Amino acid sequence: MKKILIVDDDAVIATLYRFKLTSEGFSVKTARNGEEAIQSAENETPDLVILDWMLPKIDGIGVLKYLRDQPATKETPVIMFSNNFIHIQEQEALKAGASRCIAKASFTCKQMIDVIAELLSLKPSAVVEDFTQNQDNKAVAGVEPSGVMMTSPNIKSARIKPVSNVIANIDFQADVIKQVNELSPEWFKRFRKDMEALAFTKEVCSRTGSLGSISRTAHTMCGHMAMANFTEASQLASGIVALSNILLGSPSKITPSTIRTLAQAMDLTAAMIQRMQPNCRATLNPALVLCVDDAPLQRKLLLASVEKVKLRAVVVEDAAMALRLVEENAFNLFFLDVEMPGMNGFELCAKLRAMPQYASVPIIFVTAHADFQAHNRSILSGGTDFISKPYIDVELGVKALIYLMNNQFQVNPKEMRGILSAVESDIIW
Repeated sequence: MKKILIVDDDAVIATLYRFKLTSEGFSVKTARNGEEAIQSAENETPDLVILDWMLPKIDGIGVLKYLRDQPATKETPVIMFSNNFIHIQEQEALKAGASRCIAKASFTCKQMIDVIAELLSLKPSAVVEDFTQNQDNKAVAGVEPSGVMMTSPNIKSARIKPVSNVIANIDFQADVIKQVNELSPEWFKRFRKDMEALAFTKEVCSRTGSLGSISRTAHTMCGHMAMANFTEASQLASGIVALSNILLGSPSKITPSTIRTLAQAMDLTAAMIQRMQPNCRATLNPALVLCVDDAPLQRKLLLASVEKVKLRAVVVEDAAMALRLVEENAFNLFFLDVEMPGMNGFELCAKLRAMPQYASVPIIFVTAHADFQAHNRSILSGGTDFISKPYIDVELGVKALIYLMNNQFQVNPKEMRGILSAVESDIIW
């Protein structure tokens, strides 16, 4: 019987993984921090390690480096969780010796079992999965390839499952959803308390403590929702982790814009949790995003930010090209710079709102103007929201997910936890 060591500081997540892997015929041990993981590996060498990145005492990278320095575990397969918003984590983990580095927000238990089987050279699972990657590179009407920058990641999967496995998976998913429903009131209570502290004070120690708490809570939430196969809600939680960690490392980046984005993501995640049902996924439809900015560097940054959340984007330099494109294509989201030659972002927004097909499509301004007057003008011209330059790429990606999900799933404000409304009155623009 192959021995697996699961290292995760969330006892519920570790227990759920242990239950699932034990049912697959593995011998499973768990550790809740880096020190326990090292001690466990020294006491009994595992055949494979599943290692979380965020751990108390010694983090995941520290544990991984230690394992690779020991003769007994130098070649032991290690699967390491990372945050899909922070690509450098994957690079660092692979460099340190991880066998696989996977995004916790989008990796299911079934996929985990298949990766374990591959790494341990075991017989493939009874569940047949045929993953195919389809890069949808359809041209945008009316634009030469050299005229725009585009990205179009789109991964599709097909599954054939025996009936007994389907029933077992639904039962397991139902158990996870039950855990989420039991734990979520406390998660959002903590979120609200931490967000109020973040918005109402500029004292560095207080803000640091709040951001650390937000990151840990969102990290826990992300793992639960990924196990329940609710990748969209899990991706939002992953975005909260990434953004709060960036702010934790650079407190100067805490702005009304980033506080607002965090609160919006928390409220939407709460609404998505209320809709969770076994074997019923809320999947985000393919979306096309139009970004308009006259600065070449900003256009590259916009494209990279949208790519982080696996969305297809078109980036152009002026309002005239944008207006040409919107007549010939159906866009689901806009990011507009304000200060542009000729027609500015506010004027372009007003023209878009005059078109019936774009009357309710989210329009987000990305501008160096972070004052109250500019914020008010963006709303009066028909804008949906506002991000201040210099922006964080993760914030822009999270903002895109928020509005695309909100628009598609038609979230009722009553489903939310009111975190944004609790803090935005004290946000000084």
